[in-house]
Amino acid sequence: MSKEDSHIGYKTEEIMLEIQNDVEAKYVLTNSWIDALSEYCIQYDVEETQIVQYLSPVLIKNIKQEAKSLNLIKRDNFDIEIPF
Repeated sequence: MSKEDSHIGYKTEEIMLEIQNDVEAKYVLTNSWIDALSEYCIQYDVEETQIVQYLSPVLIKNIKQEAKSLNLIKRDNFDIEIPF
């Protein structure tokens, strides 16, 4: 098993799933992916930059969509919705 595949005896996939489950549970209470991730980091006393590598593609997609809808990040050229 390579160094990238495990962290302190846990597989990366296990860590990703644990984080995703915790953040999803917090999302139900906050109705915000960004707030849910922030609360997760506060609860476990970690910086967002420390867990980025463990965020699942689903969480990243949800956080990006929320950030775009709040104009926190630029929309891609192909994200423009056509009204018809």
